[in-house]
Amino acid sequence: MVDRRLLALYATTTVLMMTYGLLSPFLPLLAAEKGVTSGQVGVIFSVYPAGSLVISPILGMLLYRLGRTNTLLAAYFMASVGFFASGVSIYLESEGFVIANVLARFLVGAATGTMFTVDNAVIASDYPDQVLKYVGINESCVGLAFILGPLLGAGLYMALGAAGTFFSASGFFLLFGLLVYAILGKDRPYQVANKEQHFFALVLQPRILVALAPLMYYVFSSGGIIVFFPTHLKDYGLSDSWVVASYTLTGVGYLLVCVILAHTIENMNKTLVNSLGLLVGIIGVTLIGPFPSFFPDQLSIVLLGWGISPFSSGTLFVIIMPSLIEVATADLGLVHDDKLLDKLSGRV
Repeated sequence: MVDRRLLALYATTTVLMMTYGLLSPFLPLLAAEKGVTSGQVGVIFSVYPAGSLVISPILGMLLYRLGRTNTLLAAYFMASVGFFASGVSIYLESEGFVIANVLARFLVGAATGTMFTVDNAVIASDYPDQVLKYVGINESCVGLAFILGPLLGAGLYMALGAAGTFFSASGFFLLFGLLVYAILGKDRPYQVANKEQHFFALVLQPRILVALAPLMYYVFSSGGIIVFFPTHLKDYGLSDSWVVASYTLTGVGYLLVCVILAHTIENMNKTLVNSLGLLVGIIGVTLIGPFPSFFPDQLSIVLLGWGISPFSSGTLFVIIMPSLIEVATADLGLVHDDKLLDKLSGRV
């Protein structure tokens, strides 16, 4: 029987991660039309991971009190407000455009950070024996979002214009969030030992530090690339359709990598695969560059680097996230009650 809660979580990951690519094909170009510098565009995109970075540790400390379902609804609300702010920015001049979109991207980044915090908390507490598989499937939804986001964003932009795209997305996130809230209902009970762990004591554990380093590299390197990549492709004479297609290419690759790893990683050398993924990611960034001293500044080289990057991101998230969950829950003294788990596994 289909677990509606899992489906709701996967749908949430797909929908909220579309916020990453929904405006990527056209926001840098829109900013250029308003006279916004590339440095200011970089600031707009850099606050997206910053929002996630700020909200995640706070939620980690408050999630038990707030409730997972309530917190997930708050994520949809933040995404809705963020896209509404971007819609308002269309009617502002250069400085107002930047300020509104900095606020918007911070809220949307906080929304995705909230989503991942809740998703992983639910998977860890409700499905402790299937963490690796379900995290892998959840990351596959990220790949699906990377495919749908640019395509949907480009389609809405051509049909409704920039303001229409932002405002319609804002309304959709709010309504879909209410639907997910109704499906999830009350939080399932879970047992945790009466023990609290200080945030820094947990984060500074060697295994967690080693795991976080490549994740932070991926987040900030991808954030830097996305600033100049659309205009970089424009310099080669490519149309907007080709820019959207390039983003779709990475989404397809990420989806395939996550689906394959979700079903095979238990029988593979995780350290070897993860190290290979990190190496491929470094090569991909270098190829995209442009770094003429290393590789020719040619379109084929740039697209090759862009095309292999999903292997890096897919391996990092599918392998590292379950490891982080395992270390954190073990350190916090998560108690697995067999009778409770049997009861939970039979619920729909």
